[in-house]
Amino acid sequence: MSASSARVRLGAAILLCSLGCTSGSSPIVDHPDRAPSHQDGGGRAPISRAAVAEKPERPLDIPAPPAPDSIHEGRDLSKADGDELASLAGRFAGEGKPGEAAQFQYWAMRAGAGGQYNLACWTALAGDLEGAFYWLQEAALDDGVEESWAGQDPDLDTLHKDPRWKQVGPFLKRCNAYWAASGHRQTVLVLPEGYKKGTPIGVLVGLHGLGHRPDGFVDESFQSFADDLNMAIVGVSGTVPTGRRSFVWSEDPASDARQIRRALADLSDRLTVKPGHIIAFGFSQGAQMGFEVAFQDPDEYLGAIVMSPGTTSRFYRLNKLTPSPGNRRQGYVCVCGAEEAPGNVSFTRDAAEFARKAGARVELRLDPGRSEHAFPPDFAASLARWVRFIEGSASE
Repeated sequence: MSASSARVRLGAAILLCSLGCTSGSSPIVDHPDRAPSHQDGGGRAPISRAAVAEKPERPLDIPAPPAPDSIHEGRDLSKADGDELASLAGRFAGEGKPGEAAQFQYWAMRAGAGGQYNLACWTALAGDLEGAFYWLQEAALDDGVEESWAGQDPDLDTLHKDPRWKQVGPFLKRCNAYWAASGHRQTVLVLPEGYKKGTPIGVLVGLHGLGHRPDGFVDESFQSFADDLNMAIVGVSGTVPTGRRSFVWSEDPASDARQIRRALADLSDRLTVKPGHIIAFGFSQGAQMGFEVAFQDPDEYLGAIVMSPGTTSRFYRLNKLTPSPGNRRQGYVCVCGAEEAPGNVSFTRDAAEFARKAGARVELRLDPGRSEHAFPPDFAASLARWVRFIEGSASE
């Protein structure tokens, strides 16, 4: 794949990640063990689940809705690419067309792109409560649903007001607990062309947002960056699984740092990490935790690329971090839309200022007029420069 075509594909991947409709075909390492990494000791994680050993039963006995029409304006959606359909579904949703969004998302799901939660949301917005409850239950049992978000997601307001939500809300929590106890995790690896194990190289570690997954965050579109930078690019699943396709970070820096180390250890048969040459890059919840993990361990991390950070906690987090002389060798790139939610803007400013006061080199950018909670539109064009900026910090 050429660099230009990879960047085109990356643009589509960024859109999918931003919308929550993620899919990818990178090499994935699945780890269905029974040792939940968020309980590996250390401090109590803000996101915790009481273990549930058996997959919960659906509280609502609702038959599967009939498939929507596969033909849209003369095109047969049943034969289309799933990733493309998911992207178009998100576009229809943004245009206020939930019926078309649900139609496209259904066929995206049938093509293997996942996205049952999005299908539930857009089905609810289209006025089909029975179908929305059905797909929400399916999503919780398989893809994964972060119950704390589902309970306040405005797309599901009609379900929240339905008396049946009193049964579904606790069911979502039990599903989260089941998946958290499963120890399920994933790791995605993209290596520079021709790389051979035993040669130490730097690593870009990708931390996805709340409820997403690594193969929707890092895929083969990153190959050109791995080649250009001569770095491995690794996507790591959040510390707490909430489904087969959904993970969240524990928001305990020590626990999340262990999750990243464990992922890199899983790759030791294919990758030799250059000591002290790891850069975190994350979005939303993953951005905040990437910043905290990197800041607390300057011996391992050169710094972080922090895009629209946020957490499930409403409280200031950085007063729990301890600056050290090693932070002066680090670099941080902090980017957010100036019109995003006030919390995301505040977290971005706070991270930049905190790192600057610790002596790190910092690039802070608040994009005027940008309100969408998404990757910056110039991510593909800027990633290499951001990495060189952070690497340059360590050499000064």
